[in-house]
Amino acid sequence: MVIEFKNTPEGYKSTELGDIPLDWSIKSIDEIGRVYGGLSGKSKEDFEMGDSKFISYKNVFDNFFIDTNKLLPVNIKLGEKQNKVQEGDIIFTGSSETANEAGMSSVLINKVNHDIYLNSFCFGLRTKPNVLNPYFSGYLFRSFNFRKEIFSLAQGSTRFNISKSNFLKLKVIIPPIKEQQKIAEILLAADKQIEKTELLVQKTKEFKKGLMQNLLTKGVGHTQFKSSDLGEIPIEWNVVQFNDICSRIIVGIASSTSQYYTTEKAVPILRNQNIKENKIRAKDVLYITKEFDEMNYKKRLRKGDILTVRTGYPGLTAVVPSEFEEAQSFTTLISSPNPVLANSHYLAYYMNSEIGKKDLTGLSAGGAQQNLNVRSLSTFKLKLPPLAEQAQIVDVLSSIDTQIEIYEKEKGKQIELKKALMQQLLTGKLRVTV
Repeated sequence: MVIEFKNTPEGYKSTELGDIPLDWSIKSIDEIGRVYGGLSGKSKEDFEMGDSKFISYKNVFDNFFIDTNKLLPVNIKLGEKQNKVQEGDIIFTGSSETANEAGMSSVLINKVNHDIYLNSFCFGLRTKPNVLNPYFSGYLFRSFNFRKEIFSLAQGSTRFNISKSNFLKLKVIIPPIKEQQKIAEILLAADKQIEKTELLVQKTKEFKKGLMQNLLTKGVGHTQFKSSDLGEIPIEWNVVQFNDICSRIIVGIASSTSQYYTTEKAVPILRNQNIKENKIRAKDVLYITKEFDEMNYKKRLRKGDILTVRTGYPGLTAVVPSEFEEAQSFTTLISSPNPVLANSHYLAYYMNSEIGKKDLTGLSAGGAQQNLNVRSLSTFKLKLPPLAEQAQIVDVLSSIDTQIEIYEKEKGKQIELKKALMQQLLTGKLRVTV
């Protein structure tokens, strides 16, 4: 048996957590601070009103750093003994529905001029002075390596909990405090860039929303209008019923498909989760056997068909692209517009607009679980311009969608770059000049 010994790079030392810079250290959680619990002994009524504020579970889970604009009210009686959160404290989710969501961290960075408390499903870590830079902590405890250790601690079946005693034994890699500050500055800059790109995404979406409202009610360049069942519309437009412009409106495969799924890439079957606004999401597409497809040949999708979600988010619509022609769908509504009368993409934009959503929701049946059926969709009324103007509207809106997609792809690249930077910087593989 041959054992290969890996050489430790110059300037590094070998540790239980891998090779780290010589001037870095490894410490257990209980060496760097102490933990404390959240609110206890509170009733439902205490959270309905109160002059004090507390950090919610969601605030911890969603953010690297606590959003102090989203603190919630709680009633704390005079003299009541509860743990208070201080600036620089690191908050962890102690309980969650899945193991990979347990132990998510967030740091209280902002100075506040009032007492802040912690929800009962989380716990806090208060570090010793000059051990951890608070901003650095925000990234350290969200790093891949630490999340992997937390995942191994999560215990439970229906709900996963973090053992405090085992948590305190976890070890982390700690650079000198000045290097922590520099690492935090780099990662904060990466976050700022992501935020700027996200702002571009949101602003463009808002612009599209307003423009869409205008285009789907007033059209392009019209000066004369007429009254209709759906309000004022351009003279050249009509109000039509959905079944009058579609050659078929049916439901996709509705029988059990589990026994017909196959690992081979045979016939794709699209489900609700594959339908997004105005596009089909190809990720997580399942496949069924060719034999089962043959049994349901009448339900095969055609290029240009419209797929509409029936339950959950009824009315959510996308157009079937050429890559899914001859595919199948599971319990979705399938509509085949007449191309002489209607542009499929115009119909999808209309159905996904605020106007369309409102009307389709009104046609949905059911209580908590809304359901849109063939009969309801058939009676759906919409404003329909001439075919050439439909195409104009689609061109305008699709160009904005393309810009949004460019921004979202750029944001995705920035997030991946940040992840890579975190992994390199927090392990010492990439050093910074202090």
